[in-house]
Amino acid sequence: MGEGVIVCDQTGKPLLVNPAAMRLNSGLAAALRGGNRRLEWGSVSEQFGLFLPDKVTLYPSDQLPLSRVLRGEVVDNQEIFIRVPEAPEGIWTTVTGRPLQDDSGSAAGGVVVIRDTTAQNFAQGALLAGQEAEGQRIARELHDSVSQDICCLILDMAKLQRELPGASKDVFNRLDSQKEKLMGLAEAVDSVCHQLHPSVLERIGLNQAMEQLCDDFTRRKGLDTWFTHGDTPASLPVASALCLYRVAQESLRNIVRHAEATHATVVLSAARGGLHLSIKDDGVGFDSKTADAKGRLGLVSMRERVRLAGGWLTIQSEPGQGTRIDVRVPGLDEPLRPELSDIRLAALAAS
Repeated sequence: MGEGVIVCDQTGKPLLVNPAAMRLNSGLAAALRGGNRRLEWGSVSEQFGLFLPDKVTLYPSDQLPLSRVLRGEVVDNQEIFIRVPEAPEGIWTTVTGRPLQDDSGSAAGGVVVIRDTTAQNFAQGALLAGQEAEGQRIARELHDSVSQDICCLILDMAKLQRELPGASKDVFNRLDSQKEKLMGLAEAVDSVCHQLHPSVLERIGLNQAMEQLCDDFTRRKGLDTWFTHGDTPASLPVASALCLYRVAQESLRNIVRHAEATHATVVLSAARGGLHLSIKDDGVGFDSKTADAKGRLGLVSMRERVRLAGGWLTIQSEPGQGTRIDVRVPGLDEPLRPELSDIRLAALAAS
């Protein structure tokens, strides 16, 4: 099998570890060769280099897939970052696990299947980079061509008004009306440009860009959106800042489209060397488990973006109780996923 497989009895003693699992983790292979046939759960994450997706926090031993299946839980696609000497850049894996029972139905142990997703992550990172670069190119075309043409039309109409001193009041009113429509169109094009490529991040930074985004939803969409931020770093990784902005953008869109909410709160703060974003609304809420099962595109997109940025995302929602989304991404003092450097390269290529 290409996937790693580990089977343990109920005490945590490995009964089967296939070659693929040993290739993924040399520490595990060394431990088994040394005759250590029982896992020490208190130190297993440190011993085998198992980290949360932020790449800096050791995986809590009680939340490891094998620990969970030995408690009788089912595990699906739990992401673990493995740091081993032979792979300094690290290995991304997803783990699926199931508890095992004997013939009498009693708990007998557990099995986990480990899939190496490093190459897939790099491919997804490149796809994300390409999407951002294409959005930047289209935004630039709209700004440099369509927006400029609209501005020229507005100026031409103002000149036409000055050159028609004898025109009736009705004609002047119609010209004023058309100018207002053109100005509204120019504003709409500008809004689309910001959605495709948030250049405000580069000009004024994440805090002010978030504030503008929230003000825009209050003004344009009628959603009372309140933004506040803590003592966040002035300089942030490009990938982290872009990730948080896009998640906030998509979350507010979802609130407007689906939540039937009147108020939303967006809070940005520093957290353990990284950044924490919280978005909360007073809408109708939803069953988050059902939504995940249905694979709602907006939620899937946000989870994928945060995962590629080396962070985590949680969603708390119940029908009638509103929704809260929490995101954490690395800061400057934490390592970023290598594939996210592709976003910088793609941005340069598109500029």
